[in-house]
Amino acid sequence: MIQYLSAFSSSEMKSLEAFVLSPYFNTNEEATKLIQYLKRCHPDFPEKKLSEAKVYRAVWGRNKPTSRKANQLFNRTLSLVEQFVAVEKLQSDSLLQNQLLLTWQRHNAATAQVEKSYKESQKILQKRQIKEPFLYYQDFQIEALYYAHSMEQVNRAKQNNLQSVVDKLDAYLLLEKLRYACAGMNIRQIVAADYELGELLLQALSRRSFQHIPLIGIYQLLYKLLSNQAKPAEYLQLKTLLQTHKAHISRYELRQALAFMLNHQIRQMQKRPAESREEILRIYEEMLTEDLLIREGYIIHQHFTNVVRIHLLQGYFQKAQAFLEQYANKLKPDIRTDVQTYNLANIYFYEGKYADVIRLINTLSFLDGFYHAQSKVLLLKSYYEQGNEDALNEAEFKIESFRRHLTRNKHLSDSHRKAFRRFLTLYKQLHRLRYVQLIGGTSETNLEKFEAQIRDAATAQRAWLLAKVGEFI
Repeated sequence: MIQYLSAFSSSEMKSLEAFVLSPYFNTNEEATKLIQYLKRCHPDFPEKKLSEAKVYRAVWGRNKPTSRKANQLFNRTLSLVEQFVAVEKLQSDSLLQNQLLLTWQRHNAATAQVEKSYKESQKILQKRQIKEPFLYYQDFQIEALYYAHSMEQVNRAKQNNLQSVVDKLDAYLLLEKLRYACAGMNIRQIVAADYELGELLLQALSRRSFQHIPLIGIYQLLYKLLSNQAKPAEYLQLKTLLQTHKAHISRYELRQALAFMLNHQIRQMQKRPAESREEILRIYEEMLTEDLLIREGYIIHQHFTNVVRIHLLQGYFQKAQAFLEQYANKLKPDIRTDVQTYNLANIYFYEGKYADVIRLINTLSFLDGFYHAQSKVLLLKSYYEQGNEDALNEAEFKIESFRRHLTRNKHLSDSHRKAFRRFLTLYKQLHRLRYVQLIGGTSETNLEKFEAQIRDAATAQRAWLLAKVGEFI
C-alpha cells in the first residue's frame, strides 16, 4: 500500500481522503482513520511513523487489535486504494465513460440515447491528440456496441455500420500484431527465440493501405528494419514519420520506436561503424530532449555509459566530458559515484592518460558489481598501455585479484561473468606477449591462431584485444 501512496501527489492524497470519507465507497471508519494517518506521513513515510505501535494507536487508540483484525483492515484499505485508482482513471477518461455507458444503454435505453452517446464518442475520438494503440481498441469496441444495438432493433432495413466495425477491428489487430512482431524480432536478435512473426502481416499490409493510421506505418517500417529488410530510403521514411507524428504518439510508443532504431544501429556498428555511431548519437540526443531515458526520475545508467562510450569511439572526447558533467546529477544517487567515476576513467583512457585512470580507479571502492568489473578491465588495459616493467608486473598481480573477484561477485549475470573470465584468459596471453617483447625475448605464440581465437570468443573488449594483437602481426 505504501508503494501506491508514495506515487501519489499531495492533491491525489486529498482526493483519496475524500474518497474514503464518502459513504458510497467506504463505511469502515477504521479504514478512514488509517488513510488519514498515512496522509499525514506522505510523501516520505518515515519508518518511525510506520511502526506497528504508532499505526495501531492512530487507528485503535489504546485498544490493540488482534493480528487477524489488523491484517483484515490493511487488506480492506489496500482494496480501497486500488478502487480509488480505478475510479480516478475512469473519471479522467471520457471515452471510457461513454463506452461503459453505451454498454449499459444497449439493453436499457432508447435508440435516441444510444445515438447520442455514439456520436459523442466519435467527437471524443476525433479530438484525441495522442493516438495510442488502446484508443483503436476503444474505437472498435464503441463501433461494435453500436452495431450490436442496431441489429437488435425491429427496423434493421437501414444501412448498418458492419464495414466500419470490420475496418476498425483490422486496424487494431494489425497494429497490435505489428507491435508484438517488432518486440519479438528485437528479442530474437538478443537471445535464441523462435517466434512466428510478421511476414503474413507485411503481405496483408501490401494489399491494403492504412495511411490514415501513422502508427501502423511506423511499426511496419520498424519490423522491416529489425528483420533487415528495410532499404536506406525506408529508414529515412521511418525517421520522417516519427518526426511528423511525434506530437500524436504516446511517449511509450515513441520510446519503443527509438529504442528499436537504437538497437538496430548498435547491431550495424560492425558493418559501418562511423555512420552507425553518428546515428546512435542522434537517436540518443532525441531521447534526451524528449526525456525518454528517464526512469523513476533518473537517467538509465546503461544508456548514460553507452552515450559516453559512443562519443569516445567517435573521438569526441570533449563532448563526452561535457555530457558527463551535464547529466551526472541525473543518475540515481546509489549508483551515481560508480557510473561517474568509471566513465571519467574511460575518458582518461581514450585520451591516453593511463596514470590518471590507474589513480582514479585505485582510489575508489566500487559498490556496483558490474562497474567494479568494468573498472578492473579498464585498469588492466591501462597497465598494458603503459607498457613498462613495473606496470606489467602490477597487471600480473591484478589479473589474479580480478579472477578471485569474479568468483565472489554475486551481482554479475552468468553471461557477464563468462565474458570477463574469457577476457582474463586472453589478456593473460597478450600480457605475456608484451612482457616477452619488453625483455627482448622471442614468443612462440601463433599470432594468426591467437587472433582467430579472439574473434571466435564471447569475450569482453574484443575490439581492443584484436587491435593489440594486430600490433604484433
